[in-house]
Amino acid sequence: MSFDKSAWREPYFDLNRVMPWPCPNCSKAQIKVKKSIEEESFDTTLAKRYTHPQQKPDIDIRYYAGSFKCESCSFNGSFLATYEYDEYHNHLMGRASDHGETLGEYKARSFYPPVLPFKIPANTPQKVKKAIRQMASTIFLDESIPLNRLRVCLEVICDEVGIDKTMTNRNGKVVDITLHSRLEKLEEKYKKIALLTIPAKIIGNTGSHQLDVKRTVLLDGLEFLDSIVYRLYDNEDDRLLKTVEKYTT
Repeated sequence: MSFDKSAWREPYFDLNRVMPWPCPNCSKAQIKVKKSIEEESFDTTLAKRYTHPQQKPDIDIRYYAGSFKCESCSFNGSFLATYEYDEYHNHLMGRASDHGETLGEYKARSFYPPVLPFKIPANTPQKVKKAIRQMASTIFLDESIPLNRLRVCLEVICDEVGIDKTMTNRNGKVVDITLHSRLEKLEEKYKKIALLTIPAKIIGNTGSHQLDVKRTVLLDGLEFLDSIVYRLYDNEDDRLLKTVEKYTT
């Protein structure tokens, strides 16, 4: 398992330092801003949407785009971010640069290719990999969207191991089988993920039923998914057991 909660608690980053998120190619946290594109101020209407009612109107929000490069494997990609400068907020928080002026914050919104919250095992089926990447592409947009995509990841995992999606009821009508029921069958088939998939589904449900989801809930969901994928598709434990058998039988 490779998910690091501490790196994903906040979507903010520093232009002059290595970003806290892993490279889409080598999975090492070595990506850094390579080149920036000219910042453009949001129009007044859009800026007002981002301004909290209790904040003073001296907030400046800009759209920022750029490219990044991994200092470990030299992989290149691009990103979008917003630059949020709030003089009132910075004054309260006591934030200031080495030169004395107040600081704005760069908030990541999107990466291409998407940065992945955890390393996907090589043996993972292609459709599951695709579902995880699609989920990862939404992590910086909102907490609800990736949680919906997490449910999709669970559905795809069930599909890949042949868990039925439909059944014929007593009236001869073909009906969908709930994800909950499918996951119960999945856990019966793979005991090593028992007690993991149902909580992951419950967490995913919050993305559909709650307007404001706390980031900690999203992080818990990602942690569950990482564990499920690792236990299903990483055969490191199996290799270790075979080595143990060599010396014990």
